[in-house]
Amino acid sequence: MRKQPKPTTLPPIVSESLWTIENLAAYMQIAVATIYSDLTRAPHRVPPTLPRRGRTSLRWDPEQTRAWIRGEDGQSQSSQQMTAANPHPPRRSKRGRPTKAEAEARRKRSVEWPGDPCTD
Repeated sequence: MRKQPKPTTLPPIVSESLWTIENLAAYMQIAVATIYSDLTRAPHRVPPTLPRRGRTSLRWDPEQTRAWIRGEDGQSQSSQQMTAANPHPPRRSKRGRPTKAEAEARRKRSVEWPGDPCTD
């Protein structure tokens, strides 16, 4: 398992306004591509973004992000407890094509009706 370095403070260039994905990556010391990937594949690994109407760029509040990383945010706590309790939640398997034996049994059941005048 890869060892995660502890988050450090941001470079002085970054202000305390909303963070971009590059700022978040620098703070968390991970690649920008990893954040994009985690947003779609494992959203519980990324701090919650701020809703912004009409904007496609992602932004994070620095204080909320720090609280989320420390585990003080209620949303991150529930996701951490969920993953700690059951790292792989059960998935319902999709039902595929029936086997030949199942298809044959179904065909026999549909043909053999008791008291059916067609089969007597």
